[in-house]
Amino acid sequence: PGREYLHFVFSQGVEDIEEVARFLRESTEFGVSSVVLVSFSAAAIEARKALARDRDGLFSGWISVVGSPDVQSMTRAISGGVDFAVGYERRIQFGVQELLGVVVDIDRIVNDGEENDLLFIDQSRNDMAAIKVPITWYHGRFDAWVDFARVCDILSHGDTSNRRLIVISTGHQLKNSQQADEVFQCIASEIGRIGLGKRVSPGKARSQEIR
Repeated sequence: PGREYLHFVFSQGVEDIEEVARFLRESTEFGVSSVVLVSFSAAAIEARKALARDRDGLFSGWISVVGSPDVQSMTRAISGGVDFAVGYERRIQFGVQELLGVVVDIDRIVNDGEENDLLFIDQSRNDMAAIKVPITWYHGRFDAWVDFARVCDILSHGDTSNRRLIVISTGHQLKNSQQADEVFQCIASEIGRIGLGKRVSPGKARSQEIR
């Protein structure tokens, strides 16, 4: 317990996303006509790679919520300034580290990132340039972990005519129920716009009597 993420690598996350989307598309039980990928925080890394190499039209769009633009800036922000990517290039071994309460093998992650072009912002730019589907990116105005300039940078690569950058009045985390309600209503509306081509007005959840 506490070491469940020790063997985590981003490339496995990419493959997991692809396989779930493929299942939803091809399943006789579900057979969905549209898959809109919603990712939060660091999952933007795997999401962008999955969309960039989508040659089968699995995805109809992507909604990134407080997404990280690249691994290098993300790990630097949450580690207190340690640049694991540059350190790895200089053959520094970091081993097992705890980041925000999660125990990970930095060397394993960075090696995987290097092999799969996932580490640096120029690789993010290349991936974004390859993505053809609509993208909506929500950035927290008070998010100290995500560099807004880098988000703007990567979003400028590729077809910008079908991209939206929306700044929301939150930090990296949604601190209360009101913030969560407002943000998830926005996400639901965007899923409708991208996936169905029409405006969807999410309703308030009704409390039900528990018997």
